[in-house]
Amino acid sequence: MSIDFGGPLNKAAYVFGTASLAAADGSAVSSEIMAAVMIGGMVPPLAIALCTMLFKSKFTSKERQSGVTNCLLLPKALFPLQRVTRCV
Repeated sequence: MSIDFGGPLNKAAYVFGTASLAAADGSAVSSEIMAAVMIGGMVPPLAIALCTMLFKSKFTSKERQSGVTNCLLLPKALFPLQRVTRCV
């Protein structure tokens, strides 16, 4: 998901993940694939948050503020991760 930041690979992974949410008869199913797709999309914000916390001297004040914003996304990133690890 995060390899091309919204490009064609991202879109293909997302379509594959959302398609895996429906069974052949149209009923909804649980999908570890979609959880993995969502985790892949959360890699860049989490990486930014960690880097701005661990290497503060390498970032400007404005960049460090964006790291704080990305830290707020942490609960959103952990939910699909819990789903995948529970199924494995």
